[in-house]
Amino acid sequence: MKTNLLIILSMLLLAATTSQAQPYLAALSKPGKAGIELRWSPMSYEAWQLGLSGGYMIERVAVLKNGKLLEPVERKTLTPNPIKVADKSEWSKYENDNYAMVAGECIFGDYEDAETNFF
Repeated sequence: MKTNLLIILSMLLLAATTSQAQPYLAALSKPGKAGIELRWSPMSYEAWQLGLSGGYMIERVAVLKNGKLLEPVERKTLTPNPIKVADKSEWSKYENDNYAMVAGECIFGDYEDAETNFF
């Protein structure tokens, strides 16, 4: 049951502005000490830009309860406001986290033409 919930949470992580045609995200989830830990990444330049500008909303959707399909499914928004990128000044506390440092460089690094050099 926990595995199903983790898979569903991973699949339902959406960009806050998903009205665009292809804002694809990849997501991973795992149980943590304080709850479910989520990690996600945009899979296109457009999705990257949408996430930077609009942030991310997380919604939990229950499709099973006690082993039975729910009709309709139960939806609960877990973030009252979009999760947005922290200010540059706040990133120094993650200096020992290689993933965070790579993300910070991608967000705040100085690139001449990020769109054409994205991949």
